[in-house]
Formats: sequence, structure tokens, C-alpha cells
Amino acid sequence: MTIPYLEALAGIAMALSILMAGAWLVQQRTGNSGWVDTIWTFSLGLVGAGAALWPVAGTSPNARQWLVAALVAIWSLRLGSISPSAPQGSPPTPAMPPLPGNGASIPRGE
Repeated sequence: MTIPYLEALAGIAMALSILMAGAWLVQQRTGNSGWVDTIWTFSLGLVGAGAALWPVAGTSPNARQWLVAALVAIWSLRLGSISPSAPQGSPPTPAMPPLPGNGASIPRGE
């Protein structure tokens, strides 16, 4: 019973790996790491929506699966439509800026 689910997880992992390898190629060719976030968002949305609708048990998708697929697609489109504005005019910067100093000046919740 668990074999179909493990195969589905392996397929999801393979699809995301291939898509993120494509994102890496785009980053290497353009020199702009900002595109990785956009490609990640659309890749996760595509694979997530497809995985939600995949008939693992051999049955057609039910209403809950369609709802999950729709929510994942909406999230992906919403976030992905914001992300492309960053790479077009901005210099390539990592998603997280470096911490000041060695991190010693970060306020602690004491």
C-alpha cells in the first residue's frame, strides 16, 4: 500500500530537482540569482498542483484535491507575479542579506 505513495514522492522530488536544475542554469547564464526565487515559486506551484490532482489510489481527484490544487496554484501565481519585478532592474543579490558583523549585534528577545 505504501509503494504507490513512495513512488509519487520520488516523482515529485525528481520533478522539483529537474526544475531547480533549470533554475540554476538560468542563474548561471544570466548571472542574476533573483530569477531562482521566481522559478522556484512557479515550479513548486506546478508540481504541487499536479501532485494534489495525481490519482495515487487509482481514483479520480475529489473536491478536496481540486481545492488544494487551486490554492497551491493561486499562491504560486500570486507570489510568482511579485518575484519577477526584483530581477529585472536590480543587481544580483542573495535572498538574505549578510548579518551585521558576525551576528553578535543581533537583538535577543530577553
